[in-house]
Amino acid sequence: VATFHYPNDQAIAKSAASMGEHLRALHAKGVKKVAFVAHSMGGLVVRSMIADQGAGAALWQRISRLPGSRFLMLGTPNLGSYEAVRWLTGFNPTQAKLTLLDITHGTDDIIDLVRGYAGLLELLPFAPRDPDFTDLTHWQAIRESTEAEWNLADAATLKEAAVSWQRLRAAPADPLMCYVAGCQPATVIDYRLVSREDEPPSQRKKLEFIATASGDGTVSWDSGRLPGVPMWYVEDTAHDALCAQPKAFPGY
Repeated sequence: VATFHYPNDQAIAKSAASMGEHLRALHAKGVKKVAFVAHSMGGLVVRSMIADQGAGAALWQRISRLPGSRFLMLGTPNLGSYEAVRWLTGFNPTQAKLTLLDITHGTDDIIDLVRGYAGLLELLPFAPRDPDFTDLTHWQAIRESTEAEWNLADAATLKEAAVSWQRLRAAPADPLMCYVAGCQPATVIDYRLVSREDEPPSQRKKLEFIATASGDGTVSWDSGRLPGVPMWYVEDTAHDALCAQPKAFPGY
């Protein structure tokens, strides 16, 4: 078993290029079979390598010809996740925990730290039904309507995210791919701005998130699904537990 580690604040394409180098080194050592087990963003890293129309794509072609090779995605957000929206607006539960651990930094400070993370911005939703989250006026409207004070995501990094999404959209499915999804009661799939019950009344809105039961708590099934790729479901399993759920290992 060989592991590949990458910083999750780094651009997916850069991680994909590094992984390609790692795989070529393994191939040079005589590896005869490659079975990818990729959790969450890791699946996007593999898919980005496959879709690079260069060295990564050629490497995948060699790997796909090796007997027993396969690519298993565990909760990969193939069309993004609304948890990224929650991170950039201060509503992700982990942010609340971090502010308790470090009382010198509030939620806005954490947003200021992560708003330039390429890896996070590339996880924003980009399904056809989703708003264009690369458009700064979209974020400005949310901030102004809620009278929030957090800083906007970095514009240049958002544009780079759009390039990454285009690459992933163009990536073809492959018979060696399969997908495992977790099951949790609520996964955020959208948001809306609603009136507040302030006294005295005000024009300020509040951000309300909409959830579905069809997801793993972080990634919805629709956001993970790829045409032509078989999908299995692990009951009572959250996103982070997909790679640590012993009862599912025989299926993997």
